[in-house]
Amino acid sequence: NERGAQLYKIISRLFDDNININFGQLLYNHPMITSLRKNINSLPQYISDTMFSQVVIEIIGNYSRNYSFDETAGAIKLASSNADIFERFKEGVSKMHYTPLKLMLMNMADRTESLSKDEHDRLAILESQIQHWYNDQMDRTSGWFKDLMRKRLRWIAFVVAITLNVDAIHLFSTLYTNPALRSDITAIAEQVADNYEKQKTDTTITALQRAYNAAAAAETGKP
Repeated sequence: NERGAQLYKIISRLFDDNININFGQLLYNHPMITSLRKNINSLPQYISDTMFSQVVIEIIGNYSRNYSFDETAGAIKLASSNADIFERFKEGVSKMHYTPLKLMLMNMADRTESLSKDEHDRLAILESQIQHWYNDQMDRTSGWFKDLMRKRLRWIAFVVAITLNVDAIHLFSTLYTNPALRSDITAIAEQVADNYEKQKTDTTITALQRAYNAAAAAETGKP
C-alpha cells in the first residue's frame, strides 16, 4: 500500500505545475491503469515504463480533442479527428499554458520529429523519451522508498525487541545483508496479508484468530 501511495505522489508531482491540468492524476483514471488495482480502494504498486509512456501520450492527446454535448442522446459527443496519435499529442501540449513542463514536452515532440526518418517511427521515439524521463524519476523514488522503509523497519525492530525480547539488531542486520532471505520473508508476509484479507468477511472469528489462520495458511501453502 505504501509503495502504491508513493508511486501516486511521484507521478502526480511530475505533472504538477500549478497551472495546467495534472495529467499524472488523470493517468490513474485511464482503463489501462485502473486494471492494475487490486480493488477500488487500492493503488497500483507498479507501473511499467511502457504503460506509462503509452498512457501519457493518450491522455495528452485526448486533451486536444473537441467535445460537445448531444442533448438528444443526453451524452458527451466526441468530434471526429483525422490527426494521428503523435499530432494529437502535439496539439494537446500546445493547448497547455506555458510552464517548464509544457516546454519540456514540446522539446520532446521537437526532438522526436528531428530524429524520426518517417512518420511511422515518431511514436516509438516519443515513447522512448518519455520512458527515459519516467525511469530517471523511478530510480530516485526507489532510493527514497528504501530510506523510508529502512527507518520504519528500525522502529518495528525496536518495538519487537521491547515487546517480545527479540534481538532486533541481529534480526535487522540479517535481513538487511541477506537479500534472498529478505525476499523470501517479504513473499510470506504478502501471502499472510492476502490470507488475512480473504477472511475479513468471516464475522464469526476474532481479528487475532484471523491472524493465526492467515499465518498458518501461509506456512502450509493453502489459501
